[in-house]
Amino acid sequence: MDEYLPRFYKDILLFFDELKNQYGNKGHQDMILYNNKEILVEPKPFFFQEWFSKGIKMITDLLDNQGNILSFVDFKSKYHLRKTNFLHFYQVISAIPHHLLVKAREMIFSGNVPGDEDF
Repeated sequence: MDEYLPRFYKDILLFFDELKNQYGNKGHQDMILYNNKEILVEPKPFFFQEWFSKGIKMITDLLDNQGNILSFVDFKSKYHLRKTNFLHFYQVISAIPHHLLVKAREMIFSGNVPGDEDF
């Protein structure tokens, strides 16, 4: 990695590489929230360290057991988030394309949701 690349960007690339390697052959790459070319916030892929450290890695992590998008209050409560504000949350939710939400819901209904053991 470039020695002049700021530490923040190195960490993001390392986290993404870890996710990509763990999901490489499982067909769930498009469900990963971070560095996803289809999920853009302020027309760029995003990464929230707090979310990642709390286990929020997949679109399915934003949904309840019935496949509905969690409310902001429920989301913060479920993951014990302190730094996340409603703007970050709704930017991400609104950036997820409909076809990926449908796929995430299908994963929940079929019981085919990757667990923490996959990370």
